[in-house]
Amino acid sequence: MTESTLSLRYHDFAGRVGEYLGYGYDDAATPVIWTTAQANQIDRLVNEALLGFYAAHNWSFLHPVRTITLWATVDGTADGTPTYPYATGATESQIDFATGTTIAYDSALGATEQSAVGRTIAFDTSGNEYTITAVNSASQIYVDGDASGETADDGITITASGDYRLPDDFGDLDERPCFDPAQYRNQLEIVGPGALRNTRANTASSAGTPQSCSVVPLASSGVTGQRFDLQVWPAPNQDYDVGIAYTALQNKLTTSAAYPLGGSRHSATILQAVLAHAEAQINDQTNRHHRDLYDRMLAQSVRLDMEHAPEFLGRNRDRSGQRSRGIFVRASLVTYNNITPT
Repeated sequence: MTESTLSLRYHDFAGRVGEYLGYGYDDAATPVIWTTAQANQIDRLVNEALLGFYAAHNWSFLHPVRTITLWATVDGTADGTPTYPYATGATESQIDFATGTTIAYDSALGATEQSAVGRTIAFDTSGNEYTITAVNSASQIYVDGDASGETADDGITITASGDYRLPDDFGDLDERPCFDPAQYRNQLEIVGPGALRNTRANTASSAGTPQSCSVVPLASSGVTGQRFDLQVWPAPNQDYDVGIAYTALQNKLTTSAAYPLGGSRHSATILQAVLAHAEAQINDQTNRHHRDLYDRMLAQSVRLDMEHAPEFLGRNRDRSGQRSRGIFVRASLVTYNNITPT
């Protein structure tokens, strides 16, 4: 699909900031008229302003829906012997699967964002287990450590524990995950991590159709941003596809990822946000021309976004007055235009 010619890109925002600051206008992918220090300043101003724009309103375009597969235990066969290292300098092994053995894979996500990352694979002969660090395709994974000593063409098992890695841009669930209606006409109840752990500890471990779920933050050293797992109970007895509506974390604009979210309808507002931020930095609020323009255009963008927002605005996250019944938490609903969604 062809991008709207009215959609402004990173290059356009950067060029206008450079012009405003007196450095000259340059909207090339690699600007040639700015010094490195000037280009760095422009980049900082553009992305700081974009961050402020994203934070100014609960934009509907920051809430995507993605389908993830709650995969059941995989019993299969490796193809040949694992390769260690999979590349020069790597500390991981590559494991290929034989024909007929596959793991859930979403081509729209990176290899380290796949739902099987963090789970373990066990070899039948040795009983050795390795943690999956990346899923490159439905038939190839990377694992931590040296697995090259495993028996060729050995049987493998990837046990479904009910824990699934969520995408790197995951921020928070917006509503209850929905099953594919062709598989199961229901939604997963959202419960607290402690309640789900308690249920797992006090019920039989047999697999079945998942009934409840919880989002669990993973420990982080700060080398990467914090990641999250979706935990479900019970572990699935077959593969289930569920739709996850969530608040997405955003990335900075670059020359290679040049388009801000929101599309062309908000491009002019973002441009004024960028210029207002540059204006505030160099004038210390003595000149508010672009700030005033931005305030007016932001209000217009908010109204436009609300006109296209869904009628159901999600769960009321103030749980102070809720009571739990077993592991299930009643979800308080909010209304829109005095209508309670059904």
